[in-house]
Amino acid sequence: PYTFGTLQILEAGIYKDTLLSISGCDSIVTLNLTDDDDTSPIVLCNSIDVYLDESSTYELTIIDIENLSEGTSDNRTSYDNLTINVKPEIITCKDVGRVKVQVIAFDEAGNRSFCYVWVYVYNEVPVKFEPVSELDTLLEAGICETKIIYPDLEANGNCLEFKQLDGLGPDGLF
Repeated sequence: PYTFGTLQILEAGIYKDTLLSISGCDSIVTLNLTDDDDTSPIVLCNSIDVYLDESSTYELTIIDIENLSEGTSDNRTSYDNLTINVKPEIITCKDVGRVKVQVIAFDEAGNRSFCYVWVYVYNEVPVKFEPVSELDTLLEAGICETKIIYPDLEANGNCLEFKQLDGLGPDGLF
């Protein structure tokens, strides 16, 4: 607190007080007290684990952002009043393993600070292969050999990408 004449000042503002000089003269004094906040928040980053959903994405939630930024503080703004953003907010198949996320905190005065953290990304959607139930080849009369055209491999799951490396049919290598 600040003492101004007979006033105890606890916050910025405009204050007036009447002060008496040694010679007995009254003076009205106006004080314009400003309280500039030029200190950035202290951002702490914490790693988290996320799991992709059936659509091959994960959007960071408010709880995730709170976990990522737990321990972040500011000299004037309470944690609940800080604005905390993350980039990226949406995680996809290309991020499986880990992705670097930026955590940015803004205080009420507009000061900002940031840090980077690894978010560990897992894809646990089970892969199901659909077997080929039957393969029919129809040959014209008198033809004993033909090229067999195998159907495309069918699989359900997210983040899948198959490439046939060698072989045909049940001996195919992917």
